Amino acid sequence: MKNDVLFLNAVEQIGTCLARGIEDGPDVEYDKIRLTILGAIGCASRSLNIITPYFLPDQPLISALNVAAMRGVEVNIILPQKNNLRLVQWACTAQLWQVLQRGCKVWLTPPPFDHTKLMVVDGRVGFTGGMNIRQGCCETNPGKYPLHDLHFKVEGPIVTHMQETFADDWEFCTDERLAGDAWFPAVEQIGTCLARGIEDGPDVEYDKIRLTILGAIGCASRSLNIITPYFLPDQALITALNVAAMRGVDVNIVVPQKNNLRLVQWACTAQLWQVLQRGCKVWLSPPPFDHTKLMVVDDVWSFVGSANWDARSLRLNFEFNVECYDRQLAAELQKIVRQRISISHQTSLEEVDSRTVPVRLRDGIARLAMPYL
Repeated sequence: MKNDVLFLNAVEQIGTCLARGIEDGPDVEYDKIRLTILGAIGCASRSLNIITPYFLPDQPLISALNVAAMRGVEVNIILPQKNNLRLVQWACTAQLWQVLQRGCKVWLTPPPFDHTKLMVVDGRVGFTGGMNIRQGCCETNPGKYPLHDLHFKVEGPIVTHMQETFADDWEFCTDERLAGDAWFPAVEQIGTCLARGIEDGPDVEYDKIRLTILGAIGCASRSLNIITPYFLPDQALITALNVAAMRGVDVNIVVPQKNNLRLVQWACTAQLWQVLQRGCKVWLSPPPFDHTKLMVVDDVWSFVGSANWDARSLRLNFEFNVECYDRQLAAELQKIVRQRISISHQTSLEEVDSRTVPVRLRDGIARLAMPYL
């Protein structure tokens, strides 16, 4: 990655300025991050803001939100008005009365779908990453759909970026602009990690995450590691990955061996040949389903958040990602990548080409629906 003044000035065009702000490392265990979140909610004194696409909390989290509201904390929750999974939407609606009756405020955003995942406590502590608010997704108490995921606790100015994202959504829903120390307290730069939040959506923030990804691929000189649950990149991203591999960058892409969305798996398989033939390595991770969204470049730059590698995330949804410039954090994330690769199966162009004609036809038809998957 380039580390000169011109590059740092150029990346500022994508969003807010860089600031020191990620103090804690990533959590891949749902139970661990859940306890950290419950502790933060228990310490909230003024405000607690949440944006989540799915609101299916377990009883301890519901109780923590209710207790916070009852002791005077302003608890605000933003959810999509229409969910892309109808049964999930009905289940979310059934849960809302449990927090509404205790004073929590819930607002529903109209389409397009808001896939943002963040929580801000008192404007000082934030949580973001790939995890949804959904019970039963941890391996120790797996429920029906266990999964791997990645989430962060953050402090410092990056939390202000997250609060600004929430404030934008809140103003859109309520016509109320959040301002003042209650929402935006003065926060000091902490830690060694340069980071910033990047909003994206089909409005004025359009295409920022995609452009950031393209820029990072273009700057890669040694290694480029990607973990994503849904790998349906457009032609520009495919070309960028291929060019990186052809100039000697070690490109590794980790996707689930068995996807939770069958059409997505078929469409993904139908286009893997486009990256395999140019030297990119594709790894199929075994169950449980890997919902991690992670990109690490040259052991120094990392990109985490809610966005997937598909048209829905990069063009249709509202999303929030965090880019980080820090070797220590990148090293921690590289350990996660290496661990996932160590248990995964490396697929090949020959394996993809060996699919039977009916299977290839099915996958090709699914690929036609890529812009909507």
